[in-house]
This record gives sequence, C-alpha cells and structure tokens, in this order.
Amino acid sequence: MGEITYSFEEEIVKMGDPNYSLILVGEERYNKMTSLINNLLEENKKLKEMNTQNKNLIEEHYKLKHEKQIFKSLLKSSFMDRFCYKKDMRKNTFIVSPCIEECYELCSSPKYHEATYFRTIGSAIYEAANDTIIYVMPGTYYEHLTIDKDISIIGIDKNGDIPENKSKYGIDEKLIYATIIGNVKATVKINNCSVKFKRIKIKNTSLFNLAISACDWSGEMEECSITASATGKDANGNVIRLEENSDVISCIAFYNYYCKKYTCELKIISCNLNDSKHGTAIFSTNNVNIKKCQIQNNDLGINIKGCCKNYVIECDINNNRCGLMHFGSKNMYLQNCIIQNNFSYGVHIENDNFLSGNTFLNNKNNYVEGWGQNGYFK
Repeated sequence: MGEITYSFEEEIVKMGDPNYSLILVGEERYNKMTSLINNLLEENKKLKEMNTQNKNLIEEHYKLKHEKQIFKSLLKSSFMDRFCYKKDMRKNTFIVSPCIEECYELCSSPKYHEATYFRTIGSAIYEAANDTIIYVMPGTYYEHLTIDKDISIIGIDKNGDIPENKSKYGIDEKLIYATIIGNVKATVKINNCSVKFKRIKIKNTSLFNLAISACDWSGEMEECSITASATGKDANGNVIRLEENSDVISCIAFYNYYCKKYTCELKIISCNLNDSKHGTAIFSTNNVNIKKCQIQNNDLGINIKGCCKNYVIECDINNNRCGLMHFGSKNMYLQNCIIQNNFSYGVHIENDNFLSGNTFLNNKNNYVEGWGQNGYFK
C-alpha cells in the first residue's frame, strides 16, 4: 500500500471557497493523521514479518518434538533392546541406562555426547571392541554376562559422575548406583581377557552359585561390592552360614585349571566382598593383589589353594568363620591388615609366606606354620 496524500487547498478551490485559513488548519491535521496511518502500516508490515519468523520457529519446535517422540519410540522397540541410540561406535565409549529420559538427557552433555547408548549391559558388551569403556547409569540390571574382551565397565550417577569414596576399607554402598543381579551358575563369567570394573555391585541370588567366575582374568576391580547368597541372619540378627560342603559359592572365584596360563595380574582394590561362602576363592592363580578391601560375613574370607605369589594388603578381614585360609600354596604376602572377630580362625596359613604389620584382634585362633607354639597363636 502506497502513501496516502490529500490536498485540502485543491478541494476548497474547486468548491469556490476562498477561506484559506481553514484550509491550512484542516490540511495540517489531516497530514498528521496521514503520517500516523503510514506509521501503523509500517508496524503492521513488521508484525507480519515477525509472524513469519515465529511460524518458522513453531514449525522447528514441532519438528524437534516429533524427532524426540521418534527417539523414544525407537528406545521402546525390540530393535533398541540391542542399542538405544547409535552414533559412531568407533569412539569406543558406551552408556547403558534402563531409563529412556536419563539416557536422552545425558547424550547432550559434553563428556558423553559422542557415546553410543544401550539399554542392557549385555548388548553393550556384544557390540564392544577391545578398549571400549562402558558407563553404566543407576539401575538394577537382571543379567548374566560373559566377557571375553578387554573392556572397562564403570558405574556412574545420574549426572555421569563418580563421587569420591572416603572409606578406609572397601566402598560406601551408597556410592554404588548400578547393580547386576543373576541367579544362574555365575552372574558374571570372565574368560581370558583384561576387564576393569569400577563402582558396580554384582550379586547372585541363588544358592550354590557365584557372583563372578574368572579364568585368566587380568585387569582391575575397584570400589565394587560383590556378594552371593551364602549367608543370612536369624531373628536375633546373628549371621547364619551354609554348611561347609557348599564349596562352590563365592563372591569371586578364580579357576585356572583348564587355562593356558596361570597368571592373571589382577588388582582388587577398595571392594566389599561379603556374605558368601568364600569372599574370594583363588585356585591355581598367581599375582592376585587384594588391597584396602572389606571382607566380612563369609564362611572363608579369602581361600587360596595351589597358588604362588598373591598379595593381601591393608584389608579389614572380620566376622568370618575363617578370615584367610591358605594351603598348598607359597609366597603369599599378608601385610598391614586388620584381622578381627573371626570366630574359628583369623588366619590359617601353611608353607612359605610373608607376614608383616598385621593386627590380630579377638579371633578364636590363628595358625601360621612355623610361628608360636606349633604355629598357633591368639
């Protein structure tokens, strides 16, 4: 629309009225109205442009909303049981979460924006190459895992962080957010590979089974909680243990009878190994380093058979039937541990071994071959 122009003078002349004073006043007022109308037309034009921009923004909003809905539907589909949101898997960083919303929100964070997302730990392991890091978000995962790759499995909180552990021995259970629960022979089975676990709780809820079964396992387990259903409590709160012949139940069991090598080079650091037949059972395996762990409420806290050169350092071994049973083995290093309130033996150790800096408190008996009166001492 063009500008509005009008001349009072021309109209009045046409009408034969010579009163030009009225003409000038009327024309001035009309020009002001014309200017105002033109300003309004300009504002209207700007508003139309803004409406066009707003319309584009609204369309973009609904497009993004639609994409999010598609993303959620894919997560719920059977196809996404394999993986939640697939990016470049060459990045070797995976995230596992049972919660779609948490998974979706974490994908935009700087630390994890290049990660690949999965709904189950097992599917992440299946897709993983060596050196992949699998971050596990809070939740309970009912799975049975077999691992034969060099990978890391690390528990994180809902923000993707790993809070500091200030416990002197073991790990504060409140700082572990991801739990793996199984009820078959072994919740986690590890075969001839280097695996690192951190901030994961692993349980086996059926009797006569293992939380972790390992053959030729190299790597590290740090700040984890491992338990199997070998104990309970009576009405008075006393720990009830299974019979002596339930020898297959362990938090962690190392079996190298059928493996090509007998050295696993494993570190177990600041872990809780509780409520099982064996906190740790080490059979025919060398170079297992157990450090700063809490080992309690087991039948045998640590059971070592047929091994050479294993280390137990700065651990709290308490309230077991026997804190540490060691026979048919040699060159075991037991250093700077607190061994207390074990109601049969604090330690029962045979053959050539190295003990130093340990504290023994309130154990019914202790036996170290070549020590004290025939090896026995309090």
